[in-house]
Amino acid sequence: MLFLQLLFSVLLLNTCEVSSSPLFGTFIDGSNLDYKTHWTWLVGVDVITGSSGTIYPGILVGAKWVLTAQHIFNGASISRSRVWGGDKDLRESNVSNIRHVYRHSYDLALVELVTPLNLVPITLPYPRYMPPSNARCFVAAWKFLHRLNKWHPVSADIEVTSCGRHYPHRFDTFCAIGTSSTTRICQGDSGGPMFCYVGDRYILYGVVSEGQADCNRKVSVPTLFSKVSQEVNWIRSMVQYLA
Repeated sequence: MLFLQLLFSVLLLNTCEVSSSPLFGTFIDGSNLDYKTHWTWLVGVDVITGSSGTIYPGILVGAKWVLTAQHIFNGASISRSRVWGGDKDLRESNVSNIRHVYRHSYDLALVELVTPLNLVPITLPYPRYMPPSNARCFVAAWKFLHRLNKWHPVSADIEVTSCGRHYPHRFDTFCAIGTSSTTRICQGDSGGPMFCYVGDRYILYGVVSEGQADCNRKVSVPTLFSKVSQEVNWIRSMVQYLA
């Protein structure tokens, strides 16, 4: 059974990606840049394609394992790509090369690192669970702050909503939207976590897969997330089997 799960993980089907303008378009400075918050499990995946690189968000789910969107690696040079550890910013002192990328057809990828990161991973959900209706949930990514000359975590409040006419219904995805009408989830946010504070911890429920086409629009539309709880058994089996 585990062999079949490993085999299935490398199958690549059609996937979608977030495309439009910069990360969380309108959120450059403001309350969502919380310098007191430590997302120890929010890492930066530096994906090298050709001669350029793009920092996408990823989520540490084990000392040497990062979960992100699989479509960010389309056309990428895995051997030259790296993962940067974070806290309040991305630092060269906490970085690892990538050993392998295990792709899942549901726009999820598990990135195996060469060097474990000395950071605390996020808590994974129970299989097929979604966040409680009263939970406070967030989406997060990285933005380069020129005035500070560093990458800094940026986050926004978000809540589960209907996908409506924007995306076809699929059992392995769900939609969520920012509680503020100015929230935009844009190009570069792919792979970002949708996580909620439940009990006394943050739990990962989704990974950004697809968003609105134009982040300059004043009306925000839902974002499509890969449902982590749908494939949490695959994630755990991969991490444990290849530990």
